[in-house]
Amino acid sequence: RSVLGVEQFFIRVEDTPELADLFASAPWDELVHATFSSRTERDYFEQMDRQSTHIANSIPIARKIGLTHLLHIDDDELIFCA
Repeated sequence: RSVLGVEQFFIRVEDTPELADLFASAPWDELVHATFSSRTERDYFEQMDRQSTHIANSIPIARKIGLTHLLHIDDDELIFCA
């Protein structure tokens, strides 16, 4: 946490249930809020709806634990800070 400056990850995992065991183990269990979904369609508009729902569900949790900022990125995007 102190290295990245990230307090929590809110992750929606689609069609990869095997990640549940990983996220339930240390150190991920204190760092990741994961929701899992199976049999998702690869439709652009449905994907946007799923992302919007995930964000709407994550905001109250983030507020409850005292977070003030969220950054939304897809799994195919990359952030590089120097």
